[in-house]
Amino acid sequence: IRAGDWLAARQKLQQARAAGVAGDRLRDDEALVSGRCAERAQALLVQGQAALARGDAAGALALARDALRFEPSEAARALALD
Repeated sequence: IRAGDWLAARQKLQQARAAGVAGDRLRDDEALVSGRCAERAQALLVQGQAALARGDAAGALALARDALRFEPSEAARALALD
C-alpha cells in the first residue's frame, strides 16, 4: 500500500478481518486508519465549503463525494445536497 493511501489500507484491514485475523491484532491499525480517514474527510469538507462559498457548486459537490468515500457523515451529505 502506498504511504497515505488510507482507503486502500482500510480495504486491506477489512480483507484481513474477513480472512480470520483476530480483531485484537487489527485494533490499533484499524484505529489509525479510521482516524486518518476521518481527518481526510474533514479536510475535504473544509475545501468543499470554501468552494461552495466561492460559487463553485460543481467543485464543492466533487469534494463532498470524495469526503463520503473516506467517512460517510452528515456534514458530507449536507454539502453534497447544498
